[in-house]
Amino acid sequence: MINLSRIVLPRRPLEVRPPGLDGRGAAKIAVVIVLLLSFAVGVAVAFGPELARDAAADPARWRPAPEGRMEEGRCRSYLFVIHCHMTLSARQADGTRIENGSQLLFFDWPRQDYEFRVVADPLRGDRLGTTLGFERLADRGLTLGGLVGLCVLGSIAGVWKSLRAFAYGRGLRQAFRQQPAQAVALRLVHASRYGWRVEEGGLFRRAGKRDWAVPRQARPIVLDARDKLILGVTPDGVHLLPVDVEGRWLGLTREEAQVLHASVVVAQG
Repeated sequence: MINLSRIVLPRRPLEVRPPGLDGRGAAKIAVVIVLLLSFAVGVAVAFGPELARDAAADPARWRPAPEGRMEEGRCRSYLFVIHCHMTLSARQADGTRIENGSQLLFFDWPRQDYEFRVVADPLRGDRLGTTLGFERLADRGLTLGGLVGLCVLGSIAGVWKSLRAFAYGRGLRQAFRQQPAQAVALRLVHASRYGWRVEEGGLFRRAGKRDWAVPRQARPIVLDARDKLILGVTPDGVHLLPVDVEGRWLGLTREEAQVLHASVVVAQG
């Protein structure tokens, strides 16, 4: 049985540095948001114009292109997302050949091949398309809208998470500045290269889990290996912070960290 009252912590307010709640944590989220939005813009620019053109066109008006063929191209599957990129060509009435590029993106079960014909707009002889593009028009719209929408929602979620983390980190630092900390036992639910998931139960709230983006080399102070209990601290029973072996997040001096480790051994009895 762990006797938490025997764990010795400094009797002074602590200037804590909670992992993942500082500028570096916000910077990582910002990078993810930028990548998501960049991907959304890239997909919209690559596939949006041709989709809008085909959606506004009347498929019944388009006719098979004279000597229409695909010069080069292929369809690739990414799980259930199919990306077809093609270079189409056809012969105009004056005998010259024209080429158009085509990019299609749609949901489907992966196949070995897709059959289609090259078609042309009689009112715009230099505009080529494919029967596949018109057949998959609705799928293309749903796929493009879904991918862009997911990226936007992911960005909004990232902003929300960043704001919540900032607010929690600010409240946590203020709480530790106002009064000395006391030891609490936290349960390490999961640890990976991406951080720790810790189960915490404050005095005035129900137990909940919180993810901490700790450095890969960080190690917790283990109180009970069988029950996965690790050392945490709180100034008020509401704001809780896990403690690393070096005591860096608490801003401890070397002497304070040594006293803390010695008292943990005594508390484990």
